[in-house]
Amino acid sequence: MKIITCNFRGRKHSERNEPCEDSVYYLQGSAVTTVAVADGAGSKKYEHAKEGADAVTKAICNFFDAKFDDFFESSNELELRSVIQTICHKALKERAKELELESIETMASTLLAVSIKGNKLISVQIGDGLIGRFFHEELETITMPQNGEYASSTYFINNADAYKMVQIRKMFLNGTSHLFLMTDGVADCMFNDFNGEFNE
Repeated sequence: MKIITCNFRGRKHSERNEPCEDSVYYLQGSAVTTVAVADGAGSKKYEHAKEGADAVTKAICNFFDAKFDDFFESSNELELRSVIQTICHKALKERAKELELESIETMASTLLAVSIKGNKLISVQIGDGLIGRFFHEELETITMPQNGEYASSTYFINNADAYKMVQIRKMFLNGTSHLFLMTDGVADCMFNDFNGEFNE
């Protein structure tokens, strides 16, 4: 399986001489491959967003490497969404302790992940961005961008009730040639929220 990753600073971050707060992490185990992307919220309010993004991408990859089968076979979606929040919050709290932070409030990020075992796929997303695939040579969304009350706002994995907004999809890969995960910067250019179609 070939995995291609790319991240870079956006224009605003470059102009302000701020680092890229996205995180990309993948884990290829003996049977399971997982790729995760997180977009740190940035801004002074979320000054530890990069650390949060790094923590949750690693946590989700390690989780699926160990628990793929149990997760795929479970049909209790509310429980599964709560599990995603629990393992991410545990990782955030451990990192917050290392940084001597009082809470995980400043570690906000989105989270997108795909995990594959054989012909089975699990996808997880909270926040904006998009997970999609080439299915029988056509572009298709798997999970959709989530915006908050305002167009420029979204949902973050560190929220106390993040589980309510976690999207989970489980499917078989028949006819799928490629998978892609995009944070909002790329998704905004490639995907039209109004008509649900990819831009040519």
